[in-house]
Amino acid sequence: MSIGIAIAVPDGVALAADTQTTWHRSQLKAKAKSGEEFELAEPIRIPVGWSRMARKLFSAEFNGLSCAVLTAGEAQVNQKSMYALLRSAAHKYDGDSDVDAVGEYLAGFVREELAKQFGCAIDELAEKPVKVGLRTDLRNL
Repeated sequence: MSIGIAIAVPDGVALAADTQTTWHRSQLKAKAKSGEEFELAEPIRIPVGWSRMARKLFSAEFNGLSCAVLTAGEAQVNQKSMYALLRSAAHKYDGDSDVDAVGEYLAGFVREELAKQFGCAIDELAEKPVKVGLRTDLRNL
C-alpha cells in the first residue's frame, strides 16, 4: 500500500509519500493433488521482493508545465520503474501545457507500455492479470 499526502498550505501545496515498494508476480495456474494443472479463476499475487528506496513522488516537466507526480500501484511496468517510465513520458511529451492534456497523455502512455509488457492490444488490457488505475481528473483532487 502506498501513502501519498497533499495538503494545502499558505504557500501552495505540501506533498509527501512513502518510499517502500514490493514487487509481485502473478500466479495464473495451480496443480491439484492429482498433479493436474488448472487455470485459476483469479490470479494470485505473490510478493517476490521489496525496497525501501522507491521514488513515488517526484517533479516532472511537461512542455513547460511543472508537475508533481505521485505514483501508487505497480512498482514496474515493462521492466521500468514507474519513476523511469513517467520521466521518459515527460521527455517525449509535446502537447499543450495543460493539466488535463498531461493527465490524458500519461494515461495513454502507461496503457501503451502495459500493452507492450503483455504483448497485446490496448483494448485487451482489461483481461490481463494486473490491474492498474490512473487518475486523470487532476483539477478536482
